[in-house]
Amino acid sequence: MIKLDNVILGMHDDGKGGKTEATVDTYLEPLIEELAIKHPEWKFEHHYARRSFVDNTGQVAWVYERMKVVDKYEELGQIGIDYTRSGKRFYISNHRVEAMRERGSGVKTTDIKKAIRHVDKFFGRKNLNEKLAEAREKARNVIENISREKYYKHQGVWNVIQDDARKYIAENIQAFMAATNNHKKAEEFPVAVQELDHANKVREMAVNNKSYLVFIEGMNYSVSLGQSLPKIMTSEELPTFIRMGIGMLKLVEDSTLITNIGFRVDESTFVVLPQSEENHE
Repeated sequence: MIKLDNVILGMHDDGKGGKTEATVDTYLEPLIEELAIKHPEWKFEHHYARRSFVDNTGQVAWVYERMKVVDKYEELGQIGIDYTRSGKRFYISNHRVEAMRERGSGVKTTDIKKAIRHVDKFFGRKNLNEKLAEAREKARNVIENISREKYYKHQGVWNVIQDDARKYIAENIQAFMAATNNHKKAEEFPVAVQELDHANKVREMAVNNKSYLVFIEGMNYSVSLGQSLPKIMTSEELPTFIRMGIGMLKLVEDSTLITNIGFRVDESTFVVLPQSEENHE
């Protein structure tokens, strides 16, 4: 069993009401041990464990078949074993490995030296460009979710009032409010339409690289318009509309859209709409 401070072997249910310490798969153990000694700044933590019975008494053991590598709370990737017809092999994977793979997932090898070289080559804290790419993807996912949420809200309101609307709205829009029995939903409908239209507009701008992605790291603000190279600025160097927009977005919860300003992805990632008369009426 590995006895190193940076290899975290957790305690698990032993099947008899107690706890038992997990072990690392005997095939994987030499690789984990060598990497843990080589990189004492990394932590090797449980990612997937196999549960197996020790004997017919019901006692169970837990064996780690895949471990995640962490450096100061940032996950660098996963190291584990992969099964083939001929036996086991090492499995190495993280965002860089996946980006280069056209087919399949992870790098797989039976050579421990190659496995170590792959880890040394691909594992490391994300650089700014990788963080920005991740932030951009998160931003697009958030606006897709916001847009979808507004769509469902819009459709929910419309489904309630549509029969009345079809009957009266074409003839006399002024009489519509008096004609429907769903006064509350009817009152919400104009706002729901406005919110949906704005969310769709912001989503289109984000997808088409027409909005500003702002990624905050420490005291630095990385600002990029679409896919353009980022400009690193201090808070004082930010354009006024971006600084004011970030100030407002910092006050709201994650995945929140502010009309004509932009939306908040999380505490470090924001999307700000470009300055225009329409966005700052």
